[in-house]
Order: sequence, then structure tokens, then C-alpha cells
Amino acid sequence: MKLAKADMDATARNFKVLVADDSSIYRKLVEHALAEKQYAVLFAKSGREAIDLFSKHQPSLVTYTYLIILTGITEKNKLVKGLAAGADDYLTKPFHSDELLARVGVGHRIVELHRQLEAKNLLSEELALTDPLTGLPNRRAIEERATRQLSGRPGTASPFWWSWQTWTISRPSTTRMDMMQVTLS
Repeated sequence: MKLAKADMDATARNFKVLVADDSSIYRKLVEHALAEKQYAVLFAKSGREAIDLFSKHQPSLVTYTYLIILTGITEKNKLVKGLAAGADDYLTKPFHSDELLARVGVGHRIVELHRQLEAKNLLSEELALTDPLTGLPNRRAIEERATRQLSGRPGTASPFWWSWQTWTISRPSTTRMDMMQVTLS
């Protein structure tokens, strides 16, 4: 899927970059490097401030965060520990601004792909649980909801006490299964 330049600029503005560095010089260098793409950039002077900013500005439905370590450490074993701890990429200081921009661009593409994948998964789930003709929940949706309700799992909307209605159909050929209808309300 290819986006037009106007769409790319709009998605860049919606893509937030959080920079945590105790050096005001490096924060300014990163700001200048990212200014070209018009990313929404947030700055923190410490790790604690970065966590607070992340909590405050993170959308509620974020499924993936791309983490780049920008560090003065050049020892490979420490960089490997950072990547093993969850970072997606790293760049050593002093950095080349075009390389930083390219790596943030990679992160932006990956986050956008995760958003698209999540949206498609939600749509697929909805389609799998909906009758295409009526738009109502299909048999699979009803069975899943009944299973959740009967198991007492959290996250179910209605309490366990349902109204159960049973009646018999006055036909001699009716089987026992045909004679009971359960209404979940």
C-alpha cells in the first residue's frame, strides 16, 4: 500500500517520537533532525520523565511501540543487552541526522503496519461473528458468548442469572432437543 505525500505528512504528524536524553545539546540535535518530517516530538530530561510523558501521551489503543536506543555506549555486549531488553534498534552518538531520520522512518512504517494489521484483525473478527445477511450475531458469536457467560470469565456484560424459558411443542415427533429453547438476556 503506497501513501501519497500529503497522507505521509499527516501520518508523520500523528506519529509521536519521545526523546529522553539528559543532554540538552543532543535533544536539540534530535529535534533538528526530525523537524524535516514534522513528527510530533516530546522531550524528557530523564528516564522517569520519559515514562511519565509516555503514559500521558500514549493513545489508549497502542498495540506496538518502536524503541530506538540513541546512546554513547559502543560496547557490543551492552548494546545487545538493550536490544534483548526490548529495544528494536539502536544508534550510537554522535549520530548522523539522516541515519536517525531513516531509522525513525523504519519505526514509523512498522508501527503503521501494526495498526493496519490490528484494524484488519478486528474487522475479520467482527465478520466471523456476524451474519452477512442480517448483520446480527451468528451462531458462532452466540456460542462464544454463551461459553464466556457459563464459564464466569471476567469481561462479560451480563450477570450469570439469566432468564431460562422452556416449553414443549405439541407434536409427537418432536425430540427432547427440539422441545427446549433457551433465551439468554
